[in-house]
Amino acid sequence: MKPSLLPLLFLLSAFFYGCGQKASAPPEAESTPAAPLAATASQNTLPFNLPGALKAKNRDFPAENRLRKEWYEENTLVKYVKLNGDSSPGFVEATNAFSKWLTMRLSGSPLIQAGQVTPLAAAAVKAGSTDPLLRYLAVRYLPEGSIGTNELKAAYREIVDGLFDYHAMFSFYPALRGAALLNDRELTPEHPFVVSAKKSFFQATSDRSLPPQDVYEMTSQYFDLLKRLEPNPDKAWLQIEPHLMQHWPKTAEIQLVKGRAYIDSAWKARGSGLANTVSPQGWVKFEADLEIAEAALEKCWDLDGGNVWAATEMLTVELGQGKGRERMELWFDRAISMDPNNHDAAQRKLNYLSPKWYGDELEMRQFGRECIMNPKFGPALATVMIHVHSQLEAYHEEETDYFKQEHVWLDIRDTYDTAIRRWPMVSRNLEYAYYASRCGKDEIALQLIAQAPKSMYGRFRNAEGLAQFKAQVEENLRRRGKL
Repeated sequence: MKPSLLPLLFLLSAFFYGCGQKASAPPEAESTPAAPLAATASQNTLPFNLPGALKAKNRDFPAENRLRKEWYEENTLVKYVKLNGDSSPGFVEATNAFSKWLTMRLSGSPLIQAGQVTPLAAAAVKAGSTDPLLRYLAVRYLPEGSIGTNELKAAYREIVDGLFDYHAMFSFYPALRGAALLNDRELTPEHPFVVSAKKSFFQATSDRSLPPQDVYEMTSQYFDLLKRLEPNPDKAWLQIEPHLMQHWPKTAEIQLVKGRAYIDSAWKARGSGLANTVSPQGWVKFEADLEIAEAALEKCWDLDGGNVWAATEMLTVELGQGKGRERMELWFDRAISMDPNNHDAAQRKLNYLSPKWYGDELEMRQFGRECIMNPKFGPALATVMIHVHSQLEAYHEEETDYFKQEHVWLDIRDTYDTAIRRWPMVSRNLEYAYYASRCGKDEIALQLIAQAPKSMYGRFRNAEGLAQFKAQVEENLRRRGKL
């Protein structure tokens, strides 16, 4: 048997995330919710009544969030204590790692807290914990490229093999991560990662206590894996639909994934070319698959009493079916009313209004202005006008100075001036400066650079990139004798 690679990975976890030399948890662990629970634990027993204590703590949460939080706590923190005991090595560090991870999973902002999970889990492992789920947390968020692909594959394989005592969902994700590391030649239905992901997916989603949000996330990600194995999205979907319909027949999120599957299948059959390049068979499948997608998304909307992503996906269905502007506006209004910052919906409407579909340049510009002026729209839609002109530039390839036209500058200026006035807390100076320069307004660009908050680089990424842009603006002004 080959020696385990996991100790090397945990050392890397500590190195990349600043885990200290001590076996105790990092300083930020002191403020996490689990520490008081761990501190009151008696030796070799569960910390007083841990499940009861957690449920009491969760009573003020909205019902859906509370139930998901309780499910996660029962299947991670409580399960860990049952398996390892409260006197096991690294116990305090482990409970803090799980608490931080649960906060991350339930908050919907994983990238913000991922860097805090890894050092906590690495500290627990360094203190002597051998728990496989904890080891997964110590490896999962390592910086990309910090270790070799083969080493990471071996680590995921070892973790998957050790997770049999936990819920099948927790075996699914390391198997999925491992499969994602495989190249096209390696990826086959018989590969151990693929076999493990399949087994864990079907086992986990057979459990009706699994939170619907997690059923949706697992289904979406497993479907992405299946599409790598089966190039036809509809055929990939049919591999899991009977199982999902048996166990989750009235779950809106499953209908959402089904709708997306058939949208993908429809557009794959049509292709991305002009209408006269589509074969008769392609048109037939395109129309049939869009009808299936439409039915699934409307069912998702009805089951959920409104679903923002179903409304957003219906904009793409309408793009293909072309039943009329009124229908597109209906679904766009539904999407925006549920999420005023739904930039995806705005982009899909903009595409609908483009000259190659059902609109023209004037309608695109009118929509761009609506996005900045409509009080019902959020700040994420403020710069749709920039996308308007970026797309229209492609229709005017012969005009090398498209952005230097006066009407383009007026649209850009009005967009950013209004956005800065409506949402002063959102810094847009550097984006404004970039487009001002493209429009030939380098004097204004230089002023905006000077007004931008320090240590914020926007599209320029770092101080060097910003300095290069500023130098180019100054050179433009010198050539025109204005500096």
